[in-house]
Amino acid sequence: MKRNKNIIFAKWAQCDGMRGGWPFLHWVHLSYCCPTVHVENGDTFYSPHCVDFEE
Repeated sequence: MKRNKNIIFAKWAQCDGMRGGWPFLHWVHLSYCCPTVHVENGDTFYSPHCVDFEE
């Protein structure tokens, strides 16, 4: 692979879920804490500890 300054491999993702009626804003280590291994910029991500906004 050529060097590309536009690619960033992240190991953490911020949860978009709610907890107790408030945004959870929890950071999750992708390879250790959840089955999700790929999150793109702008994707909605819910950690295993959160509830979806629509529920």
